[in-house]
Amino acid sequence: HCTGERRTSVRSVARERVFLDDGFFADRDDCRKFHVCYGGTQSVRWCKEGMLWDEIKIGCSMQNVTPCLNGRKRW
Repeated sequence: HCTGERRTSVRSVARERVFLDDGFFADRDDCRKFHVCYGGTQSVRWCKEGMLWDEIKIGCSMQNVTPCLNGRKRW
């Protein structure tokens, strides 16, 4: 699932539907992995070897200049 903020919710007859913001989000456990949310669909992607997801630049950057925070794995 995507880890974005809730943008809006719409009540349907049977249940509530929640839409998440489109965007790129860091993985909770792995610094090389990130999630892409678009139009309610989520996909998982990985940075190339030697690179980590950079939450500030919102993209992959060289691992020697990118912090891997919050106890996430760096492989």
